[in-house]
Amino acid sequence: MYYTLKDNKIEMCAKFKFSNDCLYTEDNIVRGYDGVLRFESETQTLNYLAEKNQYDSARQNEQLIIEKQERLTELTKDLAQVQAGLVIDDIENRKQEFRTLLNEVRALQGKQPREINGG
Repeated sequence: MYYTLKDNKIEMCAKFKFSNDCLYTEDNIVRGYDGVLRFESETQTLNYLAEKNQYDSARQNEQLIIEKQERLTELTKDLAQVQAGLVIDDIENRKQEFRTLLNEVRALQGKQPREINGG
């Protein structure tokens, strides 16, 4: 595998020599979780795996927040309609779902949950 370095990091790689600046290695070069080119052996270290797990957890957390916020948006529309005088079946269930989701999102964001006063 041929590769070039920039600022002591792999900049480009290919199976053929594409520049006079190319270096050669027997090690595979792969793109890491963060998009950075690395020697495959570097992706097997405990430090790398810990960073990748932390990154993956943060991405899952972000995705959960997005999904829950989308549902909160829908529930907010229902609550606004009720406040405007419209009738929505099972509104009490929707209010409870809203309170639960809101506190779940706050927890995922590292915030304290809101207190619930009677409903």
